[in-house]
Amino acid sequence: SFVACVDDSMYHDSFGRKLGVEMEDAITGSLTINTGIMIFDPEGESFFHLNLRYPACGEDAWILRQIAEKAGRYGFIVDQPILKKPHAVPADHPMIPILQRVYQEASGLEPELLSTGGGTYGSQIPNGVAFGPLFPGRAYMAHQPDEYMEIEDLLRATAIYARAIYELANMDEIGG
Repeated sequence: SFVACVDDSMYHDSFGRKLGVEMEDAITGSLTINTGIMIFDPEGESFFHLNLRYPACGEDAWILRQIAEKAGRYGFIVDQPILKKPHAVPADHPMIPILQRVYQEASGLEPELLSTGGGTYGSQIPNGVAFGPLFPGRAYMAHQPDEYMEIEDLLRATAIYARAIYELANMDEIGG
């Protein structure tokens, strides 16, 4: 049942199609799922550890029911998961145009709104956004061996952050 469950529910599927939970939205993108740990012990407990990131359009209770139903067909149960709700700030939030303007004025580049499935500091603050220093044409080295940032980019980002903090601190109302 272990191999059948892997084959039928997880193998070659990082978007949850086989589990019946595939979904996406325009802002936060596609649901992604990674079977990061699989333990098979014919004499003891066998289990899967799933790392699932779902878009803002998703509902965790429904997703968990779908997974529990599928896993149950193979004799597995879903333990109480650690849940982190998706986080998205609408493009029309009052601070977004300010951050875009500050970035464009300082960099001369067109600002682009991005979404990531990763956990960012922005998700820990209501209406928080990650406002990061990766510039076009630079290697993405975050969380990589020998992670680094060019001094020029660090100075440029610092100037952008300082201006953004000033502008946000002086806006009439950020909203809740």
